[in-house]
Amino acid sequence: MVAWTAVPMSFENMSLVEGKLKLPMLRGEHSPSVRHFKAMEHLMAEDLSNWLCNVYVEVRTLFFFLVQCNNNKMLYFLGQAYFIE
Repeated sequence: MVAWTAVPMSFENMSLVEGKLKLPMLRGEHSPSVRHFKAMEHLMAEDLSNWLCNVYVEVRTLFFFLVQCNNNKMLYFLGQAYFIE
């Protein structure tokens, strides 16, 4: 079974999306012609068999910061340090 959905990244004012989301999964391969959620709703409304299920997710903002010392760069993310070349 192949299905897909779209996860919004920001609101109209460019603030990041956070919180609990209900995302509809559409049956089949991703359609490049679907560029907005309204188009996904239209596909489901015209034929309910396009809809497979809903996926419930929680989106949280995770912070990281970059440290550079003596031409070495390290990325700190979730309490872990990663070297960047």
